[in-house]
Amino acid sequence: MVQLARFDAHSPRTDWGGFNMGGKIGLPELILIVGIALLLFGPSKFASLGKSLGGGRRINKSAMKEDEGPKKKEEEEKKS
Repeated sequence: MVQLARFDAHSPRTDWGGFNMGGKIGLPELILIVGIALLLFGPSKFASLGKSLGGGRRINKSAMKEDEGPKKKEEEEKKS
């Protein structure tokens, strides 16, 4: 989960009305974010947005695997 900025009880931000951004993003917050995104983009754009984000994640994952390949080979050669 995503952790936002953390402030203690003596933080200047809590002195003026209890404003506190500490804590984690939970399920209700994620549902709210998804709901607002759905209202802004609409169902068809929201589906294509999810598809493009998934494709970008897949490309990033494959690029990271390709980058790890030479390192693993070097480690295996050093062990031998």
